[in-house]
Amino acid sequence: DKFFPFIDEYGQFKHRDWPDKIHSDADFEAQKKKEAEFNAKLAKIPHRSKWGGYANDALKAEGTGRFRLDKIGGKWTFRDPDGYPFWSLGIDCVNANGASGSTIVTGRENYFEKIDPAYVGKGRGFKPGTDYYNREIKIYALGRRNIELKYGPGGVENYWKVAAERFKKWGLNTYGAWSARSVMMSETVPFTACLSSAGAAPLKTKRKLYALWGNIPDYFAPAFETETAKRVKKSAKLLASRYCIGA
Repeated sequence: DKFFPFIDEYGQFKHRDWPDKIHSDADFEAQKKKEAEFNAKLAKIPHRSKWGGYANDALKAEGTGRFRLDKIGGKWTFRDPDGYPFWSLGIDCVNANGASGSTIVTGRENYFEKIDPAYVGKGRGFKPGTDYYNREIKIYALGRRNIELKYGPGGVENYWKVAAERFKKWGLNTYGAWSARSVMMSETVPFTACLSSAGAAPLKTKRKLYALWGNIPDYFAPAFETETAKRVKKSAKLLASRYCIGA
């Protein structure tokens, strides 16, 4: 009775306090100001190309307008579109909604101190081996709610502006797998596209081989090739971007 609910209205653990914990909507504005002041104190990182490569003319090669592989001193490395050496340093899941976008509410209603009905929707359980698999469930877009409280109604769609500024200031140069399409297509920071073979037949075996997010596909079945090709076609615009390092 004392423990539940244990998640406050902002998705934080209710029964403990810590520096910078959000206690009210007004705290979001204070956090934005604090971050802006912190970033303003950071010096510009020297010897960086437009793409986040190592702008050293002594190591520069022909620029092809795309990322490519090359050898320097007998060792493989990336080169950015201008021909400078590129060391990829990034983070995956760069998006405004968190890794999965929403959290499950069904059967967990008592966890939450307050649920905003405007951000509750329907979904299907997608994780094999759980009670929620393939069931209709209620999901709560708590990440979106926080982002819109912090950055306004267009906060999710315009999150690329926040991400690009942070990466530039913090010395990061790659949006990794599962980053938001709007973030990648903003053409502000190089990225790696994440493709899928979803829909391919699962591997037939007596053993339970499903991974966290679904059954392991049969890599040798014809459907694996055709389903992967479909996903590649859908991502054609993404893959054609000069900011795309690879897939």
